[in-house]
Amino acid sequence: MTHQIPDAARRLIDRLRMLADELEAAAGYGVPVPIYVTASGHENGHVHIPMTAAEFDAWVEHTDANVRVYHHDGARWRSAKVDLDGLAVGFATCDEDGGAGA
Repeated sequence: MTHQIPDAARRLIDRLRMLADELEAAAGYGVPVPIYVTASGHENGHVHIPMTAAEFDAWVEHTDANVRVYHHDGARWRSAKVDLDGLAVGFATCDEDGGAGA
């Protein structure tokens, strides 16, 4: 007997599939693929990717994302949000600690 997949789980599965396609396409253009991502199954959720400074710069260039710069706990942060063919993606980097992700 198969079970009904809850809506939140279905959204998460769909977002992860879309993200895999986006990461593969980006890698094909030489854009570095980050080693860590988080994804939400919530109705208004999105994918978040903490990145190194170099990854962040490459993704901003690849996606033409608008960058938001802010300071938090004495560190300079950069973040961006972009819609990749219906997939809401946010990414960020902290410049003050050598570019380790968010």
